[in-house]
Amino acid sequence: MTPYYERNGIAIFCGDCLEVMPGLELEFDAIIADLPFGITACDWDTVIPFEPLWREYKRLIKANGAVVLFGSQPFTSMLVMSNLEWFKHEWIWQKNTGGNFLNVVREPMKEHESVLLFSSGNSTYNRQMQNRSEAGIKRQSSPFQPSALSDNYNNFTPKVVEREVFFRVPSSVQKFNRELGLHPTQKPVSLISYMVRTYTNPGELIIDNAMGSGTTLLAAQNEGRRAIGIEISEEYCKIAVDRLRQPSFFSLPTTNGNVEARQLELMPSEEGGLHER
Repeated sequence: MTPYYERNGIAIFCGDCLEVMPGLELEFDAIIADLPFGITACDWDTVIPFEPLWREYKRLIKANGAVVLFGSQPFTSMLVMSNLEWFKHEWIWQKNTGGNFLNVVREPMKEHESVLLFSSGNSTYNRQMQNRSEAGIKRQSSPFQPSALSDNYNNFTPKVVEREVFFRVPSSVQKFNRELGLHPTQKPVSLISYMVRTYTNPGELIIDNAMGSGTTLLAAQNEGRRAIGIEISEEYCKIAVDRLRQPSFFSLPTTNGNVEARQLELMPSEEGGLHER
């Protein structure tokens, strides 16, 4: 089994994921995938059977690894029920535009998708802290009229209170603008990068078994992670390679502060699969 593309810690395999994954003898820190929902007539939009899919996911993911899967109803519920034991929680991706314009006469505009987390235990979770309004800490006066208290408490005039607005823990609802991309269901690089930073650490290994145009691999490359993508369409494999070849240097900081390139070197095993050198 030869990679379609392999460079600077990123590898692509062109083929059916249920045929490619059994040949991988690797342990992954995270699986991040936008699986086909099966809601269109497109050739690529065929739901991957859950039983063999989870069999490979469970074999490939580390004990503390995260499985991050995108969904939209009714596929979201199907995903959750396919492995209720591992299901942890749901993120909501709030989009800046809706996507069901032809149906708004009988249903609300749909402006969100689900992002589901599965794990067999406590996965890596790097909180991406958010500020409430602007970057940094902002001093803010409490909005009240001192006279509102002095009238009731014998001319008592309170001191105007100021408080600091700190970064807050992440909300389950995250806003990212949609991107007009190279694949019908392409996700924003910024959204995938957010998930990459949240559930993996620099240098760790990610797999996307429904790669599409390669957004997960691009996000991994940008964030200093290694990644493997699998895509059944050679057309989209070519598109992904073109995106990855855009000027970018995939590197990781070493302990002494220097920059050291990190490779993903795949070797065939005696059993015929692929493992890291």
